[in-house]
Amino acid sequence: MKKIVLLASTILLTVVIFITSISSVSAAQIRQNLSIIIDPRDSIKQDLVFDSLDIQEVIIINDNISINVSYSGGCKIHDFTLIGESRFVETLPVQGDIILSHNSNRDGCEMLRVDTLTFDLTPLKEAYLAAYPTNDGDNNSIIIRLVSGDQSYEPIEYQIK
Repeated sequence: MKKIVLLASTILLTVVIFITSISSVSAAQIRQNLSIIIDPRDSIKQDLVFDSLDIQEVIIINDNISINVSYSGGCKIHDFTLIGESRFVETLPVQGDIILSHNSNRDGCEMLRVDTLTFDLTPLKEAYLAAYPTNDGDNNSIIIRLVSGDQSYEPIEYQIK
């Protein structure tokens, strides 16, 4: 009987410790720049880290882009950075590449994390308006091509207002 009580106590203690550890890492452990960074000379891209992630969904509302991502982690803070180029591909509407960098900081945990990252696109809008100052308002949009490492997401239109 003592062995059963000891075994039950051990199991209960293990479950409590496990639940405590899950709740301590379930809070958002991400660090992100709140605004897109415009890289006029393509110099920032060479220093970016592209740890594994899956882009689930991308939505643009006004001047904000929300990117739903999933990745492995849970033990360390993950850094996310969004980089845009100041050059545009001359099409109608113009196209621009943006790059999502994910640095897991060598997080070895394998818990599935799902987060929504939101970035202000105003610097991209300002670069567009500097490049195309005389647009009449009818064609003020950019087709954004989002890339992260070797993964790309379907192009999405950003209306400049």
